[in-house]
Amino acid sequence: MSTNSNGSLTSSGESSPISKRTSISFCQITGLTTGTLPNSPIWVPRTFTDNQENGEGLLKSIKSKIPLGNRMTTPQEIADVALFLVSERSSHTTGQYFFVDGGYVHLDRAVLDL
Repeated sequence: MSTNSNGSLTSSGESSPISKRTSISFCQITGLTTGTLPNSPIWVPRTFTDNQENGEGLLKSIKSKIPLGNRMTTPQEIADVALFLVSERSSHTTGQYFFVDGGYVHLDRAVLDL
């Protein structure tokens, strides 16, 4: 791994202040960058329909509130961002959260009555 490569990729929903605070000192000391890929609602067949009461209705409700295409995120879309974060193409990116959810995380739930 070169000094411009990404040194950390988390996916567990680690808190933003920790990621941002540590990313600066970490990259100054090591030359490595950090990035966080929080959990997103991902489409996996039967996740909602088999494991939830009224799963079809729940899935339809969630999809209707996703601004970008009214659809769930695919595992490939998450993988594409993860690959970007560990590649040289992200060499000048550090301490950022990358939400791959079609804009769902940025919705004002009070307005939407979720």
